[in-house]
This record gives sequence, C-alpha cells and structure tokens, in this order.
Amino acid sequence: MIVIRAGELGKNLFQYPDKILQGEKISYFRNQKEVAGLIFSHPPDEKEKMKKAARILY
Repeated sequence: MIVIRAGELGKNLFQYPDKILQGEKISYFRNQKEVAGLIFSHPPDEKEKMKKAARILY
C-alpha cells in the first residue's frame, strides 16, 4: 500500500495509475486521516490472465 499526503498528490499524480495497474493500493491522507483510496476498479480475472499467457506462448 502506498500512502500519500496532500502535498505529494499533485507532484506525483501521473505516476499513480501505473502503480495501481501493478496492483498497489493508494491511500490518500489529510490531517492524519484516510480520506480516499485508489484501487484497480476491475481486477483481471485469473482465468483471463491464464488465457492471455497461453496465447502469448502459442
């Protein structure tokens, strides 16, 4: 899990989508309280991942 604060959000905004796609959860804190969380909205199904891997091999 990646924890970010208000000052970091704007500076690193374009790095977060890549981290989310890698499976990381990002939590946004303000005044020492979590106010938002970012996660991958549609995690790939394991079966689909296996099918894609098989297609690459053949």
